[in-house]
Amino acid sequence: MSISTITSSSNRISGLASGLDTDELVKNLTEATRSKVEKTEQQKQILEWKQEDYRSQLEELIEFNNTYFGTSSSGITLGNTLNRMTATSSNTAYVQAIAGNNATGGSVYISDIVSLATAASVKSSSQISPDLSFTVSTDNLSSLSGAAMNVTLDGTTKTITFTEGTYSTVDDVATELTNLLNDAFGDGRITVTNTDGDLSLFVENSVLGIANTNEDGAVQALDIMGFSAETDVSSNRLNLSNTISDYAAVFGSDESFSFTINDKEFTFTSGTTLSKVISTINASNANVNISYSNIKDTFTIKSKETGTGSSVELADTSGSFLSSILGGTGSATAGNNAIVKLSLDGSTAAEDQITITRNSNTFAINGTTYTLKGIAGGTAEEGITVNTDVDTENIYDTITKFVSDYNKLLSSITNKLYEERDSDFQPLTESEKEDLSEDEITDWTEQARQGWLRNDTYLTEIYNSLRSSLYTHVKSLDGSGDNIGLILADIGITTSDYTENGKLTIDEDKLRSALAEDAGSVINLLTQKSSVNYSLYNTTENKQTRYNESGLLWRINDIVKNNISTVGKKGSLVTLVGNPSTGYVGTSTYSERINAMEDKIDTLKEKLADQEDFYYKRFTAMETALSTLNSQSNYLASLLSS
Repeated sequence: MSISTITSSSNRISGLASGLDTDELVKNLTEATRSKVEKTEQQKQILEWKQEDYRSQLEELIEFNNTYFGTSSSGITLGNTLNRMTATSSNTAYVQAIAGNNATGGSVYISDIVSLATAASVKSSSQISPDLSFTVSTDNLSSLSGAAMNVTLDGTTKTITFTEGTYSTVDDVATELTNLLNDAFGDGRITVTNTDGDLSLFVENSVLGIANTNEDGAVQALDIMGFSAETDVSSNRLNLSNTISDYAAVFGSDESFSFTINDKEFTFTSGTTLSKVISTINASNANVNISYSNIKDTFTIKSKETGTGSSVELADTSGSFLSSILGGTGSATAGNNAIVKLSLDGSTAAEDQITITRNSNTFAINGTTYTLKGIAGGTAEEGITVNTDVDTENIYDTITKFVSDYNKLLSSITNKLYEERDSDFQPLTESEKEDLSEDEITDWTEQARQGWLRNDTYLTEIYNSLRSSLYTHVKSLDGSGDNIGLILADIGITTSDYTENGKLTIDEDKLRSALAEDAGSVINLLTQKSSVNYSLYNTTENKQTRYNESGLLWRINDIVKNNISTVGKKGSLVTLVGNPSTGYVGTSTYSERINAMEDKIDTLKEKLADQEDFYYKRFTAMETALSTLNSQSNYLASLLSS
């Protein structure tokens, strides 16, 4: 509660008899205690502002740590990025290569891809679909003049209309239909034959279909010729959206079909669509993929694995589904292994080549994944070189991005360290706010809010540690006490003008040159890992050894963790203001200080209320006595006057 809301349960009479301003007198008499309350509230507000500023710095450090260092004690995220390798193939048409996280540098020369790995498969030995044909009824052929039908070839649909004339035989129809199809799709694309009244349409390696037109009132040629969509074949290819029973001529009339593929049993009813059959097999643990080619009108069942160990074992157990789609037992092809001649050191000499055999076209060598994409024709050898090396462009981009974010972090710290503090602006008390407008309160608070962490001990320690960590030599791990070859300035990274408060600048040409000359040394300067593991409980000697041996990124990581650690011994800033991952719930230095201030404020307000009650009681007693005297005086005056 604010001071202005403090009340007493006592009855208060304010100056009715005496004419005194009792409220003002009580306020003046309690001014010392009231001033202590306001002073303590200001101190509490300052603590809360400082707590907010510390928490802001803590959260920025945590975000920076998560972005660049992660949570592993064995590696840092940024270090893994810097150590990333890139693999380059001299001919990606034959070999593609991707360097993994653990890839080692070097060259591999692939002199000859003897064979590619292939999967075992079984294919249809002949086309599956029934011919597109139907028996022509000659009863109404005289009505064909002007009648139309739709013909679809490889997705292109055209409407053809029988010309005026006399049609009495199936040959008449076949001749006219041939002419119309030649005009529509080109001479000879579609062949029309008449076999004892059965009209057949044939096209090689294309999808062909016939149907009635969609035009209302049109004379339908197919209806006149006696075509039935329910019983006659309207397409030369299977429609996978249709059910098994729709193709009784292919699969038979059984109500259900059972079969095994690689010992996995499948059962489908005749009402199952072909697409459902295919998707079920492909999603199963039979370890095969089944597909239908509407160009060749054939099925292929292929092992998901490659190499000589792959297999496709098939058997119908009820019905003849498999034998129907394969045209019997089908045409089987065994799987092959990939066989490659290569040298592991990049040598092109014949005596340095070795032969490796793999059951897949994708395999790893020294952390780099190779994928065989093709093979030269005949006896020609491919002669491909794959170089795996550090990705200098990635390293350059990563370093420049890190420096930019490091500078932002440093600016955030120095902005607080060097923020001016105007002692004339203190937190406003409730009574002071009553005399100001909202805008005036906002402007005043903005000024009063600044500078409370100026020259702060904790932030100064972080700032100085970050700066010094970058310019102290990194010691060799061999125990000699010698420095490693490079310092930060050698790779083009230096401190900018003193007015920038320690921000780093990059000489781009010098950094690129250092990476080109010896990227490994640059990476070592940044990521060398000390022989001493990190711990807030390390002895002073171990801490110094770790610091001396650590690459610059590890040093920065340690400084950050010293302030944000929430496990075991708490980091400095976490000790001050709490753990953000728990919503700052729990005890911290500042929460205890703020709670103590709140307790003090409550005590002072109770004291103030007691003082006010004391003085109001006295003034009430005085007013009561004066009122009594005034009454007696008035009574006597009335007696005398009478």
